Amino acid sequence: MVPHLVVKARGSELIVNRQRAFLLGVNYWNRKHNILMWRHWDPEAVAEDLDKLKQGGIKALRVFLLAEDFSTLEGRVREEAISRLRTFLDEAAKRGLIVFPSLIVGHMSGKNWPVPWDPKDEIYSIESIAKARSFVEQVVRRLRGHPAIGGWILSNEITNVREPRGLEEFRTWVRELVSAIKENDPGSIVGIGDS
Repeated sequence: MVPHLVVKARGSELIVNRQRAFLLGVNYWNRKHNILMWRHWDPEAVAEDLDKLKQGGIKALRVFLLAEDFSTLEGRVREEAISRLRTFLDEAAKRGLIVFPSLIVGHMSGKNWPVPWDPKDEIYSIESIAKARSFVEQVVRRLRGHPAIGGWILSNEITNVREPRGLEEFRTWVRELVSAIKENDPGSIVGIGDS
């Protein structure tokens, strides 16, 4: 019997034979507003993009939650941003697309963007990890069970924002955030989003 990879995004199930196919996905930013898509929200442009992606045979999307758009200085979720993400997920689900949100994006497209709870770039400090954990828990709790969610990605190249002083510092950061996800969405797929 040939093993199969089963990816469930609650509303749709995609079964891929590991020997003959793969889950085709892309990193997604809106074509009109790219990295700033969450603050310059354009639902019609997003819907058009999703239609074109579906028509092109794309099955999965990785989306990036730019920290300064999604979080306050205290690491609380911005209501407007999470509402826009939920709308995005609803539209993706209508088209049978699976979405993997990158939760903490402070580096994207060759540039560092502010992480509101971490103005001194001490990402791996106890205080910053606590705020990052709180932020991750809030996002995951609000969106777990959504039919479009295929899993979670911790960050986008967080080590480009600040390189850890050592492997253990990075492992601590990863352990805390994976634990925050697993405690709030057990059984979910989690990726690190970094090398």
